[in-house]
Amino acid sequence: MLLALSLLLPLAICGKAAIFLTLGSTLFSGRLRPLAAIFGYILYFMATSLPYLDWITFLVVNTIGIGLCLLSGLGLMRQQDSRRNTPLLPGNEWGSRTERV
Repeated sequence: MLLALSLLLPLAICGKAAIFLTLGSTLFSGRLRPLAAIFGYILYFMATSLPYLDWITFLVVNTIGIGLCLLSGLGLMRQQDSRRNTPLLPGNEWGSRTERV
């Protein structure tokens, strides 16, 4: 249980930061772009201040944030696997040299 919690907490924090940045940059573009994450956090804070929506908002944002981090990590792993398994192109001398060795 502690291992799962120690893995999910950084994923939730990273995912929430990505959601805050996306939400803030979508709503406040232009000159206020550097402050997008702060604006996103303010909107999240206002949503969690509502009496009956606070836990729902907290759970939904954390679940989406963890999912985003997991999907991006899986996407990076998939890209690395495709780079390793790419067939050698004809005329690639470096590949022909490594095949002979």
